Amino acid sequence: MLLLVLVLVLVLVLGLGLLLGLGLGLLLGRLLGLALVPASSQAVPRPGRSRQPDAVPHPLPPSGHRPWESGSA
Repeated sequence: MLLLVLVLVLVLVLGLGLLLGLGLGLLLGRLLGLALVPASSQAVPRPGRSRQPDAVPHPLPPSGHRPWESGSA
């Protein structure tokens, strides 16, 4: 009887320790992962470098009027 109680206590302690260790490990990994994201993929773009492709010029208005060509040359 005493042996059965000791085995049950041992299993419970090991099981709870495993669950607690996994929980803390996942939580710590998530916190560290979130802390490492800004340093890698969310880094501030360097001056002169753009993460977007070259900007496409705006199309002309439907009338075809070019405001920069108005006025006398």
